[in-house]
Amino acid sequence: NVFSGCLVLQSVTIPNSVTSIGKKAFYGCTGLINLTLPSGVTSIGDSAFYYNNGLTNIYCGAVTPPALGTDIFFNVTAKYVSVYVPQSAVADFKAALVWSSFNILSR
Repeated sequence: NVFSGCLVLQSVTIPNSVTSIGKKAFYGCTGLINLTLPSGVTSIGDSAFYYNNGLTNIYCGAVTPPALGTDIFFNVTAKYVSVYVPQSAVADFKAALVWSSFNILSR
């Protein structure tokens, strides 16, 4: 719950040293628009971005879609969120459960 309920947070860049995002880390951050995930993130915990309905862009450096817990993007309208991934990862993200709901684009 490190940033849970932080309404003024608009942009987050997760450091390269992070490999996992914890449960409810950004729960209810309705002002969050841009999210940058480093290539080393392999998992995202339950409800990490729950009620982040302002989310518009996710920049993900991972070539393998991070494993997702439950309700990660609850109340986020995925079809309006662009997820930018490396060209070599586009097909994998488009085929991955949950990630496939987003607008997957090449970086």
